[in-house]
Amino acid sequence: MATALGKTILKNNFKVDTFFDQAKMLDYFDRRLNDETIAGPLKLSLKRFKKYNRRAVVRYELSNANKQQLIVFCSAAGDGSRKKTFEILKYFFDHNITTQKPLWYDKRLKGMFYISAEGDNLYQYIQGQKNIDAWVEKAGLKLSQIHGLKPLRKLKLKKIDFKNQIDPENVLRRYKKNWPKETSQAIAFKKRLFAEIDKIKPEKKTLCHGDFHPENIIIQKQNHKIIDVIDFTDTGLCDPAYDLGSFMQQLDFMSRIYTPAAKIEKLQQQFFNTYLSNRNIAASDELIYKITLFQILTALKSAIFFMPSLKKPKKTAINFLLQEIEILFKKIS
Repeated sequence: MATALGKTILKNNFKVDTFFDQAKMLDYFDRRLNDETIAGPLKLSLKRFKKYNRRAVVRYELSNANKQQLIVFCSAAGDGSRKKTFEILKYFFDHNITTQKPLWYDKRLKGMFYISAEGDNLYQYIQGQKNIDAWVEKAGLKLSQIHGLKPLRKLKLKKIDFKNQIDPENVLRRYKKNWPKETSQAIAFKKRLFAEIDKIKPEKKTLCHGDFHPENIIIQKQNHKIIDVIDFTDTGLCDPAYDLGSFMQQLDFMSRIYTPAAKIEKLQQQFFNTYLSNRNIAASDELIYKITLFQILTALKSAIFFMPSLKKPKKTAINFLLQEIEILFKKIS
């Protein structure tokens, strides 16, 4: 039965803090979920994944006296962009790219609700050195399936503006005094990278994930043979080399502490070969050149992302990434 509090919630847009208010969210789910999904009365616990001024990702665990359980995720953004993400999720769910089950998008809350498979991400498997080869190959297969899909016109997907993704918060300008040497290097790399990207021969845009890396690959807890892809907030149209370069660079960066360099190169090649085989394409010099450019772009994005933190571990990561960029530029010189 609806309470006065529940009616108030539905009349007004949620503030970010509301997503973390157990009483309010329990009342909300009581209104939205029917007895066929999970019978009430319900209990609720929540776990925060992300919380920013205008964005949130939350995991809700709902249960009842009959020991039924339902785990629901919510991803919300104040700009209403999760509506498009929800439509993309439905498209990928229908094409077996992900088992994340879309539930609904709430236009008042500007949040999408969905059921996600439980499991560990590929980065956690890298840390534990658990069967990495097989999962990296499955990631290559999954990406080839994404790139093989025909984008629906009704999704009205935009081209991925990767240039503006490098430093959307003007970190290089704001933290110049904190990181004088590093920001100077990053600005020079950014200018050189854009000049190289502008030389790329335009080609038909492909449906791309937009943020394809090990932490967005989930190995299912209940069925270890299945991997899931998550986080479609950056999905759009782009050169497929963008996703390939992103994954290969992040695989390298996330594995360095745990895996010898020679093994990392082997894993990158396994990923790439699986992708090529399933798309039935060859590894041309042009494709490898573009992948290298997008590896540079991903490394530069990461270096800039770490700059607002002044902690020593972040400084080490920034310098490592800038050194990696130098090495990658030498490969295409």
